[in-house]
Amino acid sequence: TRRSSDLTHSGLVKIEDSLWTIYDDQNSPLPPYVITSLAITNGGLLWVGTSNGLFSFDGNNWNMFNTANSDLPANNIRDLEIDFENTLWVSSWDAPKGGLSHLIDDVWENFTTDNSELPHSYVPSIKSDLDSTVWVGAFGSLIHIDDENWTFYTYNNSGLTGSIINCIDFDSQGKMWIANEAFPHWPSGITEGALISHSDTIWTSYNYDD
Repeated sequence: TRRSSDLTHSGLVKIEDSLWTIYDDQNSPLPPYVITSLAITNGGLLWVGTSNGLFSFDGNNWNMFNTANSDLPANNIRDLEIDFENTLWVSSWDAPKGGLSHLIDDVWENFTTDNSELPHSYVPSIKSDLDSTVWVGAFGSLIHIDDENWTFYTYNNSGLTGSIINCIDFDSQGKMWIANEAFPHWPSGITEGALISHSDTIWTSYNYDD
């Protein structure tokens, strides 16, 4: 019997029917570090984000991507997302380097604080929506990316209550749900985090007082 604590330190686990398969540094190129995120393309290609590089696995072959052999800005992968065009979005961060990356036809496009409007190199979350646009949870704002148009939502112009967007998801009705964390030291004035829903122009906040 495997305990949850065993699995946490064992690598990547695949569960198929009643068969459990573990991929770690003994039977794969995965490093003995934290696995942070997973994403699967429509064709079944698995992307694995770790604290020391990005990996792809087609069921037989592994490929590794890092700052040494690709245009990734950092090796510490924070989140992965496959959009509705079946392309990969990656957030990575090794302070002070990091940002948002988009892989299209084996070509990396990076968005950093140096070449884009990204407010901070730390990007905890990415999520695509039913309209084929992408939402990015950054340190300082929630960003809506529609082609080349970026729209920013902060605690000053929206219902957000905190400065860090840890997680974004959509329910079956298309409503967005946001895990919003407070960070009292930057920017000033933010004092609490909350679970927030957003639909059209309506923002609803849920916290320990509700």
